[in-house]
Amino acid sequence: MFWKKKKSSKPADPFGLRFDEGPRYYFRVRPAPSAPVYFQIGGRRHQVYDISAGGLALWAPDLIQGQNVSGLLHLPTCGHPLPLILSVRNVGPEGLVGGQFAKIRDEDREFIHLYVLQRQKDEIAEQRGGVAVPSEPGK
Repeated sequence: MFWKKKKSSKPADPFGLRFDEGPRYYFRVRPAPSAPVYFQIGGRRHQVYDISAGGLALWAPDLIQGQNVSGLLHLPTCGHPLPLILSVRNVGPEGLVGGQFAKIRDEDREFIHLYVLQRQKDEIAEQRGGVAVPSEPGK
């Protein structure tokens, strides 16, 4: 019938992979205790619990679910703070807040990708009993 969608002529993906961006599309890491990550809102800095290129979790009991917050992300591997808007998705009873990046520049998201990759390398080196090689900021 004319009101029904036509079947796609594209072949089905044999692997069943989906590439849409979901809540856990990006890999999350926890910052090293010796090099914490902070999200600054106004004059207050909140320590980041974990981070990915899509969002972060931080300790901020004063934030409210559904709120959009502009702030600066301070990564130890980046020489300058990253401006972004965080959309608060959930707030835990202990003040742990989960947020998704609502607005972020592509190049800033790339800085976060590089930070996450370096943390993954560091964690693997720590598990193997070695010492991780520090990366240069912005590389």
